[in-house]
This record gives sequence, C-alpha cells and structure tokens, in this order.
Amino acid sequence: MLLATLLFALMAMAIRFASADYGVGEIVLYRSLVTALLAALACRHQAVGLQTPHARLHALHAAVGALTLGLYFHSITQVPVATAVTLNYASSIWLTLLVAAGVSVQQRGRPIGTATLGAVAVGFVGVVLVLRPTLDSGQWPGAAMGALSGLLAALMYLLVGRLSGAGEPTCRVVFYAAVGAALAGAGLAAAQGWHAHAPLGVAWLAAVAMLGAGGQALLTRAYARGDPVVAASLQYAGVGYALVIGAVVLGEPITAVGLAGIAVIVVAAMASIRLRRGLDAGTP
Repeated sequence: MLLATLLFALMAMAIRFASADYGVGEIVLYRSLVTALLAALACRHQAVGLQTPHARLHALHAAVGALTLGLYFHSITQVPVATAVTLNYASSIWLTLLVAAGVSVQQRGRPIGTATLGAVAVGFVGVVLVLRPTLDSGQWPGAAMGALSGLLAALMYLLVGRLSGAGEPTCRVVFYAAVGAALAGAGLAAAQGWHAHAPLGVAWLAAVAMLGAGGQALLTRAYARGDPVVAASLQYAGVGYALVIGAVVLGEPITAVGLAGIAVIVVAAMASIRLRRGLDAGTP
C-alpha cells in the first residue's frame, strides 16, 4: 500500500506535466485505454469472460467512475497536488456517512453513533480548512471539483461492493469501468479539441498510464493480502507523498491553514475507516 500510494502521487505529478500538452479528456482517455487493455489481459489470464449479466450496474459504475476520474484529474491541474489528492481521499469520510445512513435505514431509524458523527464532522471541518486558502487564491472551481470527486468516489466504492456481491470478478469490473472512462474521455477530448503529439507529452502520458496501472495493481494486492482497515489507513501516506512532491518538484506553496486542514482530513478519514468496520457489523 505504501508503494501504491507513492505511485499514485507520482501519477498526479505526471498529470500536471501532461496537462501542459493535453486536455483532461485526452489524459483520461489514454490512461483508461491502458487500464482497459491490462484488465482484459488479466481476465484472459484468469479465464474470465467479458460477457456480463449485470450490464446496467456496470454502466452506472462506469459513468460514476468516469466522472470521478475526470473531476479528479481536472482538479490536479488547477490546485496544489496535495490539496487535490486530499480532497479526493476524503472519500473515506463520505463513504462512512453513506454507510452509516444506510445502516440507520436498515435498522429503522436507529441513530448513528456519536463517534461516527464526530469523525464525519471533523472531516468536513478539515475540508473547509483546505478549501479556504484555495478559495482565497481564486482556485475554488478546481477545489470544488476535487471535493466532488471524493463524494463520487465514495459512491463508486459502494457500486463496486454491489458488483462484487453479485459475483463479478475484479478484472471485469475494472475493464468496464476503464472502457466507460475511455469513452467519456474521448467525448470530452472531442469537445475540447485534440492536441498534436510531442515526444515529451507522450512520455508524460505513458507515465500517467503506467503509474496508475501499477498503483492499482499494488492497491488491489494490498487489500487482498492484508487487513483492509490497515491498508485503507496506510493509503493516506499518499497525502504526505503529494505534499513533498508538490513542494520539491512543482514548487507549490502550502499555507498553514491548508496544511492544518489536510492533517484534520487525514485523521478524520483514518478514524472513519475504523468506525466503518463497526458500521459494517451493524454497530453504528
């Protein structure tokens, strides 16, 4: 997981450099094409067919995933990398809130536990702290997209859970999500306008694709081989990586208020991950 988050942080840096030569739609397209190809190869290796009886659920998951990816990539090009990464990683807080609300409904209005509400509330305080310096600097559209990508990522995780519960293999889920993102990226690129290829731009596109694919493979292995709660908590090392990369490589300043907000979100998200284990067990 520590290596996976490092690759994802490096991918965010590569996205920033690639955005000098390509639009967000093109970056999403090429990154998703590589992911779809690797997922198809994985399915073939595992003797898993691509035909599915859950086409509608895959389509919904692909649509949400494509929107999440597009918003996140655009946010990376507009705000400091650490800010974009943190806002996207706030998905754990959103997911805890969604799961908690679902448990309350299932248990006929049983109130959500104080600890869960506290973790979610603290997380949103962190989001406000992160957004405030961003708003002051006039980067609020990109920050808002980053925050929305976190919410949609939480919804995407719930859809992945439904697909897994329906017996869909991981490689098939990833394949259809990548195909959907590629189609959405192509549509956005057509609307924004295509850019001519240059050697350096192609190199950064390749870096985005390979770093993203490598990070996804390691992330999947971490969850499959280790404790999911520990793995999810270690994922927030990516925020630290992003801070260092943003400051050292990209020269991005991080304000004291923004840094405090990032720290609050990370702590709240890690608490949410642990509390969600109780929610999944029916103990909000």
